[in-house]
Amino acid sequence: MKKIILLLLFVFYSCGGDSSVEEQELVDLNLYEFLRGKVYVSPSAASNDFWNVGTELDGKMYVQFSKNGDDWEGWKIFYKADNNNNNCELDWVFDDYSYNLVNTTNTPSKLRIDGVYGQFWVFTKTAGNKIEILYGNGAGSGNEQFNGESLKLEYMSLLDFNMLKCE
Repeated sequence: MKKIILLLLFVFYSCGGDSSVEEQELVDLNLYEFLRGKVYVSPSAASNDFWNVGTELDGKMYVQFSKNGDDWEGWKIFYKADNNNNNCELDWVFDDYSYNLVNTTNTPSKLRIDGVYGQFWVFTKTAGNKIEILYGNGAGSGNEQFNGESLKLEYMSLLDFNMLKCE
């Protein structure tokens, strides 16, 4: 009887650990589902105009992954300059309507989205609450290449993001 109790306690603490049920479920999700509705933040500098979206400023870049019902429609990039008390502003939208997004690779740690004109984005979940996004072109041509460095982002709570009143 003692052995059974010890075995049950071992299984309980091995499986339960310090993780919540929600965290354990997230481990099993593919990256596409994991990113839905989340916001990530990164410092932005005039020398880091990621993907030539046109905005070059010293401040913060916010990437919000869409979640509209059961559909994942892409992501939006917002910027807020340092020493600016105003709201952050929407700068660019990467959505299915404009980019004809197609999910081509989707594992718990890697997601690849292909778009029009041979563009593609590779999302990678890294340590902790961080992701990296690489942008490239030449998808399907046999001559794919990445442009620039990866965009390194850290998770930001939706509550904190909403307080910025990004529009």
